Amino acid sequence: LSIVAICTKIDLSGNTIGVEASKALAKFISKNASVRDHVKEVNFADLYTSRLVDEVVESLNSLLPVLLICNRLEIVNLSDNAFGLRTINILERYIANAVHLKHLILSNNGMGPFAGERIGKALFHLSQNKLRANEPMLETFICGRNRLENGSALYLALGLKSHGDGLQNVRLYQNGIR
Repeated sequence: LSIVAICTKIDLSGNTIGVEASKALAKFISKNASVRDHVKEVNFADLYTSRLVDEVVESLNSLLPVLLICNRLEIVNLSDNAFGLRTINILERYIANAVHLKHLILSNNGMGPFAGERIGKALFHLSQNKLRANEPMLETFICGRNRLENGSALYLALGLKSHGDGLQNVRLYQNGIR
């Protein structure tokens, strides 16, 4: 009798992870079917305390593409990480292609209006990719305390509208959107 452990949740919130650890974690997830094929939730909130922006970018470049191959991953929390505009390319690619994702939490990431515009566009592309893959639309989008301001509101509205009736919970608190 062999026992196989199945991992449905990865929670590294409140830690600090460097580039080498990110690469090792990405490799572990991709090589282990007990994680890759079963994980439903990833909580990477507050994962980069005291890390330099270049380290955060390189870490996300390792981790986010691997999350795309996790076919049951429905909940991703990337809150409380100082992403700013430097990480928007990898975030945009991830969001647009995360067809299995149902709940996305991106609060307190220091995005600003330009990043908010690109997130809105990524949400629109996500809806199109979900339609092609016959996957249910995004149910939750939480993106508070990101200084998204009026400049991103139109793009966020269009991106969120594209998810139609599937979208049940939207929270855009403390962004200066008037």
